[in-house]
Amino acid sequence: NDAAKKENHTVDISDDASIKADAENEATKTDEENPGANLKLTLNATTGSHAESETDRRNHTFLQKVNRIIHKNITNREDNAAMLAEHMNTSIGTLNRKMNSITGMSTTNYIRLRKLQYAKYLLKHSEMSMSEIQATCGFESPSYFSRAFKAEFNITPTEYRNS
Repeated sequence: NDAAKKENHTVDISDDASIKADAENEATKTDEENPGANLKLTLNATTGSHAESETDRRNHTFLQKVNRIIHKNITNREDNAAMLAEHMNTSIGTLNRKMNSITGMSTTNYIRLRKLQYAKYLLKHSEMSMSEIQATCGFESPSYFSRAFKAEFNITPTEYRNS
């Protein structure tokens, strides 16, 4: 039954441990030193074959590398998808297809989400001003930062900080 063999990949990229690891420059640690801190991949498949777990492992490693590059370049306000594709030694189209297959979102949306998650972490764990956080996370304007934050988390950055 082909339907029974279909895989259902989900990616939990909202893990605070991931953002904290980025914030504390833990991205340079190996998987053995920091297992699963950067992201959690959940494979929910009916077959559970070796090929699926190997795909899961490769996707996990791929996203860890993506997250390290995003964090190293988090203040970058340029075309982040092009920068990421260059660092990953691939084309933007190939990177977008791979990111969409793993995360269900475009490269640009994933980068924005990671930046917003980092901003969320900084709002709760630093004394940085709102404009410092906005600049640190690579957002061009305070108004765009606030709109993007509210759209993602259903709360403004100021409300989140004060909660």
